[in-house]
Amino acid sequence: MWKQACFICLLIPMLLSACGAAPVKPVAAPVQAVAPRPEPAPPARTARERTIDGLLSEAEAALRQGRFALPAHDNAYDRFRAVQMLEPGNQQAQSGLQGVLLVYVDRVQQALIAGRLHVAAADLRQARYMFPGAQLLAPLQTELDRRSKAAAMSTQAPVPADGRERINLPAQPLTQKSEDVKQMLEQLARRVSQSDESIMIYARNDAEGRWIYKTMKDAVGDYRIRGDIRISRQPALELLSPME
Repeated sequence: MWKQACFICLLIPMLLSACGAAPVKPVAAPVQAVAPRPEPAPPARTARERTIDGLLSEAEAALRQGRFALPAHDNAYDRFRAVQMLEPGNQQAQSGLQGVLLVYVDRVQQALIAGRLHVAAADLRQARYMFPGAQLLAPLQTELDRRSKAAAMSTQAPVPADGRERINLPAQPLTQKSEDVKQMLEQLARRVSQSDESIMIYARNDAEGRWIYKTMKDAVGDYRIRGDIRISRQPALELLSPME
C-alpha cells in the first residue's frame, strides 16, 4: 500500500507536465500605501529675531539710499550697530559696517585728491568716531596732516604792501622733490587758478625752475599759469597780483 502511494505521488507531476499545465504561482499579498508623515512646522520666530530681521532690512535700504551715517538714528550705521548689540556675532551686520567704513575711506581719498581738505577732515573725523582704531583710517590721517601742513606753509607769509607775496621753498626737500614740496606747490597752483595771480619762480637752476612750473601746471589741468623763471641762490615763489 505504501508503495502504491509513493507511485501515485511521483505519477501526478509527470502527468501534469505531460499535459502542459503550468505550475500554480503563489498570489502576492496586496501592498498597502503608507501615508507620508506631515513635515513639522518651523518653530515660531521670537520677538528678538523679528526685530533683528527688521533692523537688517532697514539698514540695507539705508545703504542703497546713501544714508550711511545721517540723518541721526535713521541710517545704515546705526541700524547695523543696533543688530550687533542684539546679536554680537551677526555676520550681515559686520559686513554692512565694513561697507560703511569703505564708503568713508573712499570719500576721504576723493576729497584729498581734489584738494578739499576741509571736506576730507570732516569725513575722516566722522569715520574715526564711528570706527575708532580702524587701521584703514591711519594712513588717511597721515596724508591729511601732511597736506594741511603744506597748505599752512603756503599761506603763512604776510602779503607785502606792494602786493607781492614771497614764499621761500625749503632747499633740501626741493632737491629731493619730496612729497611735502609737491603738495605745497599743488596748493599754491590751485590758489593761483582761483585768484588769477601770476607767479615768479626763483630757482637755483633752469631745470629746477622748470620742474617747479610743471608740478604746479599739472595740478590745475587746463588752466594756464602765467609766470616766469629767474635764477636765485634761494628758491622761492613770488605771487603777483592779477593787475601786474
